[in-house]
Amino acid sequence: MNRRRFIALATFGTAAVVSGCSTMSYMNDPLVGSLTSGISGLSSTQAAGGVGSLLGMAQSKLSPADFATLTKALPNADKYMRAASDAGISLAGVKDAGSLNSAFSKLGISPEQGRSLTRGVSDWLAKNGGDAAKSVAGRALAL
Repeated sequence: MNRRRFIALATFGTAAVVSGCSTMSYMNDPLVGSLTSGISGLSSTQAAGGVGSLLGMAQSKLSPADFATLTKALPNADKYMRAASDAGISLAGVKDAGSLNSAFSKLGISPEQGRSLTRGVSDWLAKNGGDAAKSVAGRALAL
């Protein structure tokens, strides 16, 4: 009985962390807007944390110069990474598809939404980030 109560509280606590973040700070963010309008049921807080998780994985795969190219194409990269960290995700631990899916799960992002989010970020960078960011994103976000 106590174990069930703990699991329920732990689950509620995760949801509270994710939903307790301010969504107002992402209202005018073009990438977050694109993701939330294109992925059913995805909140702006989930989108920002998901992008931050992707950036954590990218940082573990890329050289500092390539990571800088990627973050220059995403003007709010630090905000996205902070959103993931604020949700309790250790970005240093997001290194592969398994740990990325775990981060998405912690944000309340389903596997289907996670695939769509990853594709959406890649597409957004290809369209808005220039050739260098497109190339770097292709290497960093390949799962």
